[in-house]
Amino acid sequence: GHMLKNQSFYPQVPGNKWNNPTFAGVNTWKEFHGPRMRADAEMMERLDQFDGDHEEWEAKKCFVNTTRVQTLDRFYNRKHERSQQETSSSWAPHIRAKREVHSSHETFDSTFGEKPSKELKKVFTETVLKGDRDAIRNIASRMQNEETWKQVYKQMEQERRSDLRADLQQRQAHTDRLMLLSGQPLRPHHASRSTEVIDSERTHALAGHRELHKPIDVTVLSDFRGLIHADNAHAMESLFPGSGFEHSMEFRARATASCEPGWPAPARAETPPIGTKAQSRELQVRKEVSLSHLSVPASAYRLEAIGGRTHDEALVNHSMSQFLPTAAAPPPDQ
Repeated sequence: GHMLKNQSFYPQVPGNKWNNPTFAGVNTWKEFHGPRMRADAEMMERLDQFDGDHEEWEAKKCFVNTTRVQTLDRFYNRKHERSQQETSSSWAPHIRAKREVHSSHETFDSTFGEKPSKELKKVFTETVLKGDRDAIRNIASRMQNEETWKQVYKQMEQERRSDLRADLQQRQAHTDRLMLLSGQPLRPHHASRSTEVIDSERTHALAGHRELHKPIDVTVLSDFRGLIHADNAHAMESLFPGSGFEHSMEFRARATASCEPGWPAPARAETPPIGTKAQSRELQVRKEVSLSHLSVPASAYRLEAIGGRTHDEALVNHSMSQFLPTAAAPPPDQ
């Protein structure tokens, strides 16, 4: 038949005429327009577009819900943390770099506490640590010799004072004997000079001589500045996680004990053993730790539909135990 020029032949919407079946020929109808109309391709395309829009909307909704739940978790954890800090007597702030305090700490040995273990292993080798312990032993031995001579000099002063008092008493007795033999009247000893002594522990403490000052930890003195075990306990903890701080403190305590004055001199400080990974402080804490947290205002249905949730309990296996009351532990190894 002939082509019918109706309203379909003159479309009001501009577009490519190849997509209009009215202008299609025999071959074009067989290959494209006919199968397209039989399969209802336009409806299939609309359904695919609807499914795509629905999936995009669900993804946006999941992202918003997940972000909201994570924000609530963060806010409520901060709220709970602030309430715990209000009730605690002391808390440990994060360790700040020394170079933030003064530019004089912009040195190589002032940044050991900031380095990870893989970098510290390149610097704190076994030979370096052994030499550092030997340096502490030598300084402690010199200080023990000095303290021994101070104690000996103090004893000599006390003995000299006792000798002077005995000599004065002997001279006074000799003078009284000569006055008695010559017939002169003896000098009376006034009873008013004798004082009543109150025998108590406080009286003996006030009357006794002042004891020499003994530092609790000799490694805090200026002689030990710059040494690894004395100044870099946090670096030792990073190098030996879970036992490095105790190893450093135990060796410092032994060095302090070796500085006690006396003869013969005390034994030199021995190297304490370093704890194994099975005896790590972190492993013991992770087995016994229990985190307290607040519940967020979100329904169970919404919590099940979110994409992911980061909670503090997921970070327990990577936490570091605090070994000082007012100082935070070094960060975990990256």
